[in-house]
Amino acid sequence: MNKSLRHYMASTIAEEVKHEINRTEEEYGPFHSLHEGLAVLREEYQELERAMQELRKWHQANGTDKPMPEWKLKRKLGLSPTEFDAVSSELVRRRLVHYGTHSTGRRPTTGFCLR
Repeated sequence: MNKSLRHYMASTIAEEVKHEINRTEEEYGPFHSLHEGLAVLREEYQELERAMQELRKWHQANGTDKPMPEWKLKRKLGLSPTEFDAVSSELVRRRLVHYGTHSTGRRPTTGFCLR
């Protein structure tokens, strides 16, 4: 990996961490310690990773063109409505998933698809 690519990746990661810190502090207030800040960031990351794993499982079982219904992802993750909204909007913001409607010939299906 060349130096400019490493620098770009490091700055992108730093920007994402800053974004998460700012978002979390706006919602819950400032962190009381570095340990608390790291624990919150780790939990946020784990929620995103778990959502991605559930979407991968869904697409593996149902095909990549069939969206996972929102209610099903909510149930699998077991998050509060506020936490689910934060996770799903973050996945869309990062362009990891697409939320939309898919026509199947029958009733259209709305949900999440991996990009």
